[in-house]
Amino acid sequence: MQTVLGALAPVLLLIATGWGLATYRILPRESWSGIDTLSYWILFPAVLFTNVAGADFSSLDLGSYAIALYGALALLCILLVPLGRLLKSLLNVDSPSFSSIFQGTTRWNAFIAMAIASNLMGQTGLALTAITMALLIPIMNVLSITMMTVYASSSRLSLGALLWGIIRNPFIVSISAGLLLNISGLALPPVLADYTSFLGRAALPLAILSVGAAIDLNSLRRPGPRLLVGLGMRLVISPAIALFVATVLGLAPETTLMLVLAFAVPTAASAYVLAKQMGGNAPLMAELLALQTVVSAVTVPLWLLLLI
Repeated sequence: MQTVLGALAPVLLLIATGWGLATYRILPRESWSGIDTLSYWILFPAVLFTNVAGADFSSLDLGSYAIALYGALALLCILLVPLGRLLKSLLNVDSPSFSSIFQGTTRWNAFIAMAIASNLMGQTGLALTAITMALLIPIMNVLSITMMTVYASSSRLSLGALLWGIIRNPFIVSISAGLLLNISGLALPPVLADYTSFLGRAALPLAILSVGAAIDLNSLRRPGPRLLVGLGMRLVISPAIALFVATVLGLAPETTLMLVLAFAVPTAASAYVLAKQMGGNAPLMAELLALQTVVSAVTVPLWLLLLI
């Protein structure tokens, strides 16, 4: 419990700081828009490139672990698509809101997972987190961008326009570049490596501050159906699916722990950046991230107790 709370506390404090900066007008509203744009085009691509390029793919059975990761994600998506239709018919949840629920359910905060995994498993945990990032982040970004394009776009797009939107997305470009560098066996010159590393370090705190700035506390005090669905899908259903897949495939204890952790931590701060830039319901996304982060202080330790 102490390990998990230690990883979540800085995130909650940053969210609170962002809320205070926006509420008391310490930073004007137009400043947050600039921060969101900077995070989307520069900072998050830098951190994705750095982590994917440096991942060690030789430290575990990639085949079995990749099957488990993609299998759990596929089952989750299969459950989400009909759920979207149900939410629209029963609760009048519009398409941009569903795109935020989709992101809030499928994306993961790799930095919280890394903090917990390293405290529980040391260097093995760090390596597993980096490999999980390299395996999950590209496909998750393709899925999220596709869903945002289909559900949050104001007009019907052709297949060509959809593919072009995915290909030119800065998240996909940076991940692809990192994979190519990783596979090539080459290394960046020290100056460029330090440059991308410095940029990446700024990504998470700035994005989380922006999340806090967008939060409506009244919505959190009275969470409606959209928030509760996004909360339950991410913190209860998602890790349950991951544990089921790990059990069926007979994964080793360490990889089982990492798999469940990746599907149990709150959604990524980059989900808010993506929702803001691509026309999703950004306020709902911010509220989902904040509420998931608070409640995960209870749910994540409970999932880990089943495995440790």
